[in-house]
Amino acid sequence: MKSFQELVDFLAIDLQEHYLPQDNEAILTQALKNLFTNSSEMAQGGVFLALAGTQKHGIEFLDQALEKGAVCVITDKMPAEPVALQIPLLMIDDLAQRLAGLADWFYQRPSQKIKVIGITGTNGKTSTAHYIAQIFSQSYSVAILGTLGNGVFGALLPSANTTLEVVSLNRKLYEFVQLGVDYVVMEVSSHAIALGRIQNIRFEALALTQVTRDHLDFHETEEAYRETKARLFLEFPAKFRVLNLSDELGKSLMETLVQSVGEKVFGYALNDDLCNQARMNLHPELDASFTCVTFQELTLLPSGMEGEISISNLGEDNPSSTQISQMPFLSNLMGSFNAENLLCAVTVALGCGLDFPAIEDGIKLLSPVSGRMEKVNEHPLILIDYAHTPDALDSALNAVKQHFSTEDMKLWLVFGCGGDRDAGKRPLMGKVAEQLSDQIVITDDNPRNEDPEQIADQIRQGMSSSADVEIIHDRAQAIEYAIRHAEPQDVVLIAGKGHENYQEIQGQRYFMSDAVLTDLTLRDLEKETNT
Repeated sequence: MKSFQELVDFLAIDLQEHYLPQDNEAILTQALKNLFTNSSEMAQGGVFLALAGTQKHGIEFLDQALEKGAVCVITDKMPAEPVALQIPLLMIDDLAQRLAGLADWFYQRPSQKIKVIGITGTNGKTSTAHYIAQIFSQSYSVAILGTLGNGVFGALLPSANTTLEVVSLNRKLYEFVQLGVDYVVMEVSSHAIALGRIQNIRFEALALTQVTRDHLDFHETEEAYRETKARLFLEFPAKFRVLNLSDELGKSLMETLVQSVGEKVFGYALNDDLCNQARMNLHPELDASFTCVTFQELTLLPSGMEGEISISNLGEDNPSSTQISQMPFLSNLMGSFNAENLLCAVTVALGCGLDFPAIEDGIKLLSPVSGRMEKVNEHPLILIDYAHTPDALDSALNAVKQHFSTEDMKLWLVFGCGGDRDAGKRPLMGKVAEQLSDQIVITDDNPRNEDPEQIADQIRQGMSSSADVEIIHDRAQAIEYAIRHAEPQDVVLIAGKGHENYQEIQGQRYFMSDAVLTDLTLRDLEKETNT
């Protein structure tokens, strides 16, 4: 909590150039409890930071902020109409640029008082974040900020964005500090990096999963998207960085970072060849050890995966020598992409100093994240997955084949593509679907403001004319069709929406859950069987 006087001193402003309701000493000692950029979140004793939004300026919501108890307003735009305020109004032209520093200062630099682990990537960051939280929660108090919600692990509240805007982020980190949380695992989206949502955050660790095509509606090109992801590792402070050596961006960053004396870098990969390549690029005077984590053995089973993880360290005193340790593991996770996510989580845990027994115990207890290769029925086997990019869909379909493929099994795929987003990925996903599945049902994802028929046509363009495809726009009917036509030995993969419980059509969100729709169909089938 800060006083109004402390705020004035931090902003280094002359109060005579700003609006004060009266010349009263009480104003200077006024307690300021929180900062808010969203008037609907305002609470008594808060400061309203009125800035430009995507559609309107925050100053247009001044009345709502006042009604909810704002005791101070800071803005870069005066109200259109004169307002007789009973609270101070400070006009700061460069408020948007100063926002991150203000939030960091106001909340007593929370990211320096708690260990923040940042995870980024196109695919895998949500699962990896939750695997890290699950492993760490055996020994520490852990919180999560990400796609599936924010809060202490096990009690998450829904979040509108993968990464909170900078004021809300610092406020939430401060709350975690007050609760005694040891680690915060935070998903860092490309939007968050580009829009300055994580400015001034100090990280304990930064980790990269897998970067593929996504968000071109925002970044415009794949190159710009990748450059934005790279900024997290090149511009933000962290005690160590964890890179996926199987990913092109990960390789590129490794080559850059290992040439910097003092950088502590960890790599992980599904095979040791990539670790050996990274070692060859080490700076001859590297004064921080390089650790690479890979699989000595990996076996994919219908029940999950098992094997042995290999950890190789280059010693600080003698970089030419390598110390190798092995860690056996058993997990119920599915797919080689999840094996990669598991390696990332293990590597972060090693970097943070967790010992082998704690990590081994944590791996045994790992459970899949909601909507990520989530098994919801046995016969036929029905899986729900969030895959909504070509690479993610490829990984999900291959995971099914790796774990469950039999001679008489057919792989059913129900999927679509979102409207008002990267249209270029639609035929690419259609091509993947035809190559890796036996029966395809194209349906609506979140059509938003686009014509669903057009989206389906663009998906269909990536397939041959002979592809066995049904187009059923109603997602409930599409899921029901696949389940009713699948044989007990078949697998039905419902892809694209995963954990989401809504469908967005023409600016409106309607309740819709793949898990619920699947359950309703299965209940109907059970009733029919019993009558």
